[in-house]
Amino acid sequence: FFRQEDMGCKPEELKEKYRPLAERQVKEDIILDAIAEKEGLTVSNDELKEAVKFLAQSRNISYDELFARIEKEKAVDVIKDGIKHGKVFDVILGLGAGASGAEGSKNG
Repeated sequence: FFRQEDMGCKPEELKEKYRPLAERQVKEDIILDAIAEKEGLTVSNDELKEAVKFLAQSRNISYDELFARIEKEKAVDVIKDGIKHGKVFDVILGLGAGASGAEGSKNG
């Protein structure tokens, strides 16, 4: 989020500058989570594992190393939310279970 131009800013200036973005992101998360719940979209452990494998490969590190870091930073739910929100967009765009009847995007 932060840009080089933010380096000299006071905390209050940063709060004012980034508040609208933060509020929008929170609203988006609430909406996406509500749609996911309504559509019954969940993320399986296999889907989580595949996503972490992909990230590890793209960063040229081992799966175990990356997953340990994700767990240490308590970011597993962040990864799962990203996967789930991707499924919501698939439904919205007509690519997922809610729109096409295909089960692949629902509960994985």
